[in-house]
Amino acid sequence: MLDSRLTTPHAVVVTLGVVALLSWLVLIGLTARDMTARGWSASRDIAHGGWELAGVGTSGLAIVVTKVAQRTSERWLLAVAVPVWVAALCIYGLMTWLIL
Repeated sequence: MLDSRLTTPHAVVVTLGVVALLSWLVLIGLTARDMTARGWSASRDIAHGGWELAGVGTSGLAIVVTKVAQRTSERWLLAVAVPVWVAALCIYGLMTWLIL
């Protein structure tokens, strides 16, 4: 989310994008592991609003990818940003369903 306000050189934006992607990959892997170990009913019983951050973080990753595409001539990155954004919506919906 920090990148949406930056007006810095290309290298900083790309660096933030790589850090965001690597962090997202680690956290989504740990989350998936924990949720499969518990099962759906146990996950539903302990779900809380903080879990919505998974969707927010994923949409933040889509924003960073869009910014990188905007600042470079790499327009193909927009084809990556859209599925990431759709994944964010799905994750947000899943977490909302577990909470409700």
